[in-house]
Amino acid sequence: MPDVTRRYRHLLVAADRDKLSLPPDVAAARMVLDRVTAALPQLTAPPPPQTVLDAAVDAALNSTDPAALNVDAVIDQERRQREHDTRVRVLRAARERADEQLRDTIADSTDVIVADHVRPTGEHLWQQIRAAVEALGDVEISNPDALLAAPDKARRAYLALDSLAARYTRLRTVLSELLRDAPGPEHDVTGDHAEFRVGLCAIWPDHRRSPSLAAATPPWPEDGRGRLVWLVRGGHEPWWPLVAERDAAWLTCHREAHEHTQRRNALHRLAHAWS
Repeated sequence: MPDVTRRYRHLLVAADRDKLSLPPDVAAARMVLDRVTAALPQLTAPPPPQTVLDAAVDAALNSTDPAALNVDAVIDQERRQREHDTRVRVLRAARERADEQLRDTIADSTDVIVADHVRPTGEHLWQQIRAAVEALGDVEISNPDALLAAPDKARRAYLALDSLAARYTRLRTVLSELLRDAPGPEHDVTGDHAEFRVGLCAIWPDHRRSPSLAAATPPWPEDGRGRLVWLVRGGHEPWWPLVAERDAAWLTCHREAHEHTQRRNALHRLAHAWS
């Protein structure tokens, strides 16, 4: 498996399964890698040398004129084997180079992929999720009896939310995958604004409890479908930010405390310099 297929597995899966668009240069680089990768299994190895030699020996044993035996097959087998081995070496080297080119192209296009492809896809997906939740009405999805008694429209929306939740999870994983090697945030180091512009603390104030306390239980259901319903009904909306945008959101929410810390640190540095 090419390295880029492992490194950006969720991105490529989303491009295939969820029709996530890719920048033209990334799509072109991926097409090259796919074409070279698909060519390798198509190579057919010639028969083993011993098989061809044994056939020629049998022919010599049964020939009335062994000295005039046609040995072109043995000679040709050696050429075909060299040609096959050379093709394999060339295609493997080509696959490795195509893999590097695609990996570098994705890395160089991270901001574009996030801003121009992942973000609009995520926003459109959220519109679909919101529409499905609205179609549910006030049906309590954790209650099987309520679902059975619900109108057909609500039941169809409930079923649709299963695949929508899977797509949402994949797309969030794609975002994390793309930003994995980018410079980390300067301020939003805990990822508080990674999924929501207002910050996870605004939605789940207890999520950052003291390490000495037991982990807090999220306020939403454990399953992905239930979590989406909880978010939509609570008026919460996710976003798909770049690292710089997360930092900007953090500063907006914590500007006063941040400026206070900056002033205090400046005073400490000044006092240290005087001492």
